[in-house]
Amino acid sequence: AMYDRKLDEPYMRTLSLREYIGCLLSNQLGYDLAESLREKEAMASFNMAVRFFPRLPDVWQNKGILHRQIGQLQDALSSFEKALEIDPDLPQVWNSKGNALHDLNRHEAAIEAFEKALTLDAGYSKALDGKALALLALGRKKEALAIDPDVELLGSSEARQLCFKAAILGNLTKAFFALNSES
Repeated sequence: AMYDRKLDEPYMRTLSLREYIGCLLSNQLGYDLAESLREKEAMASFNMAVRFFPRLPDVWQNKGILHRQIGQLQDALSSFEKALEIDPDLPQVWNSKGNALHDLNRHEAAIEAFEKALTLDAGYSKALDGKALALLALGRKKEALAIDPDVELLGSSEARQLCFKAAILGNLTKAFFALNSES
């Protein structure tokens, strides 16, 4: 079942203010705990958010991002796939899936996921970078450099940590605005 804004946002509006705030706080707490390397507590917070918003793809993506950050790559992939079952037209989730596949050394599949993200958003720089990294991992350096001449600098662990943080914060902002937008 795809995420349907007309059907799902009214459901989210039926939540009590306490439930809604609980989800947002669970997401924010999960982010803060993940940043503090308190992964178990962070996952518990994201699980609480999933309980309140099971059909909101961003919640599943946040959970997947944390799974990937702590090295639970198969669980990350499952979370991203759940988000894509709900809404297959989210380039950021395809990008996240591509990153998890890349981490699993499934570079061809990663390239396919990055290309799907780019089909949905041709200028999505993170997907371009991810595709370049996957090409580089396959030894296709010329193709990788054609996408990004600085591709060899992208693989640092510092760069990855910044991406995790940015992805989770971006999802929190979108969830907040989706719930507060007028139909």
